[in-house]
Amino acid sequence: MEHKKTVNFDIETLGFFRIAACSPHIAAAAVEENTKAVLAAVKKAEKEGVNLILFPQLVITGCSCGGLFEHSLLIKKAEKTVLHIAEKTAKLNIVSAVGFPFLYKNRLYSAMAVIAGGLLYAIIPLRPSEILTPFFDRYTGENTEIPFYKKSGAVKEALLKETKILFGNKIIFNAYKTDGKSGFSFSFFQNRTADLILAPLAEPSFTFSSSILKNEYKELSRSKKTAAVFANCSAGESTGENVFAGECGIFENGKEVAFSSILTNPADSEDFPFVFFDVDTELLKNKKRHARFTEDWRNTEIEIAGLKPAASISKAKTLTGIVRQNPFLPDCDGMHKPFIYKNFFYEIIRLQAAGLAKRLCHIGCKKCVLGVSGGLDSSLALLAVCFCFKNLHLPEKNIYAVTMPCFGTTERTKTNAAALARLLGCTILEIPIAAAVEQHFADIGHDKALHDTVYENTQARERTQILMDKANQIGALMIGSSDLSEAALGWMTYSGDHISMYEVNASIPKTLLKGCISAFTENKILFKDEKKNAKLKTILENIMDTPVSPELLPPKNGEISQKTETIIGPYELHDFFLYHVLENGFAPKKIYYLAAKAFSGSKYTGKEILKWLTVFYRRFFSQQFKRACSPEGAAVTGLSLSPRNGRQIPSDASPEIWLSELELLSKIV
Repeated sequence: MEHKKTVNFDIETLGFFRIAACSPHIAAAAVEENTKAVLAAVKKAEKEGVNLILFPQLVITGCSCGGLFEHSLLIKKAEKTVLHIAEKTAKLNIVSAVGFPFLYKNRLYSAMAVIAGGLLYAIIPLRPSEILTPFFDRYTGENTEIPFYKKSGAVKEALLKETKILFGNKIIFNAYKTDGKSGFSFSFFQNRTADLILAPLAEPSFTFSSSILKNEYKELSRSKKTAAVFANCSAGESTGENVFAGECGIFENGKEVAFSSILTNPADSEDFPFVFFDVDTELLKNKKRHARFTEDWRNTEIEIAGLKPAASISKAKTLTGIVRQNPFLPDCDGMHKPFIYKNFFYEIIRLQAAGLAKRLCHIGCKKCVLGVSGGLDSSLALLAVCFCFKNLHLPEKNIYAVTMPCFGTTERTKTNAAALARLLGCTILEIPIAAAVEQHFADIGHDKALHDTVYENTQARERTQILMDKANQIGALMIGSSDLSEAALGWMTYSGDHISMYEVNASIPKTLLKGCISAFTENKILFKDEKKNAKLKTILENIMDTPVSPELLPPKNGEISQKTETIIGPYELHDFFLYHVLENGFAPKKIYYLAAKAFSGSKYTGKEILKWLTVFYRRFFSQQFKRACSPEGAAVTGLSLSPRNGRQIPSDASPEIWLSELELLSKIV
């Protein structure tokens, strides 16, 4: 039985809230018909489990009424309709933001009504300069500001059919569920503390205007660490002077997650632009926590309470969108993926080489020493060093590639390491260490037949000693090859491969190594000659097909006997866990849920995912002492576990609360 059929999670308790933007078909001044369209859209959204729906400016009347906005009959009809919508949606579990014209102290505003549970919570006079785009006055044909209440931070009261309603544009809404444990906040302006920035628009469409809108709101969501949602007026508006495409978009922390317009639907389609997405409010809150924001005004906060959790209404909602199996990779569509990935990996290795070049120039060093094993890590490190030397116009013979065969070394890895170093023009040194290790066993009284931690770690420490001393001997910098995944899991020997003079792979997770290695041949970085490049590709493909192993235990029938992923778990899972722990600060339950969705239908069952997630947390906490004294290495991917980059985790921090949550999960998985 599949995992998703045995375990249900309330995604709202995990911080996901379903947000929608809609631009229904309306007609200018057809208030009753427009109201029916709005109500139908609200009901449709509520059936989809939407928590909040945003409509365009003036959706009740249409924004293209021009001089009709001077008619009091239209204004009064629109105001009455807002209360009617509140009444008709009283039993629905959704917040609605509806645009209508509103007369306040004899001044007309393009306003938004915030409605939930049959109540009209507030009326927001829009201030277009705060939502990026100007209001286009169809009556005068000029760009103008709609009037708004100008006293900074002032929130007044307005009368709507003898009911007092808060009126102002400095308001943050906090929508809470009846469970009192989950909720989200939103504002109609660029407020940095709100989870959502809502932008109801009234913008005519023209060539490439959709792209302009996307870029603006994508950047807004990135800079404010928020979700930006916009809904523009629809094709039902008058086309006497302009066309409205009904663009609706949702953007989360700099990423486009949903978009629609009339141009994305067939010309004869009755469907209207309607998009929704499960916005991760926990992610946004965590991003804000690490950003330094200063508020520009004091805000009035309004609580919208009593919204029922989705799980209490019907079957729990399933998360919309795709959870990527490798979040370290750029998020892009299939059409652009080859180009973007190629440049992504090229950028990583360029930064690797640049970081090393700076260190070599700073200390006046023109030689490097590194151990090569024929594995992914050491191969990428060697390639990066060669790229660096090429950029610095240093001879490749100044790169000392050292192979140190011992008990676990196989002919395949040894041959690959030597072939790669030879093709690159490095100075190759083969220094067998078996005799030195056996002498050490004798010195400390260890039985060679006992293949324990001492047996393994002695080899790793002997190799590090040789590399360090050789570097001293020739005046070189000893380069390490440990990657981000190994650092997270502590999968290295303390004071063995854990130590170097500079780490070039420090911020690269295991699942990106092959892409970085392939980039050297795809981009012809080291060789322009086709024959040499082809030969390099053959060697690297053989290396990439080799199982990941420290090769510390004797081989069986000449083959690698010690496979890392069999011992500590699949790196594709561990890197998934690592990203969401390191970058997003998510709890185990949420990471498990996301992993189960990302790897649904794969070879991993729910129990297996939970098993390796538990292994990850145990190792992540217990191995912090290794990271606390890690060598320097540039964070070329933007992520690092270096204590010098702010990851100051106590080496004796208790993992109890994380493991307790995993224990609870084990009872339902």
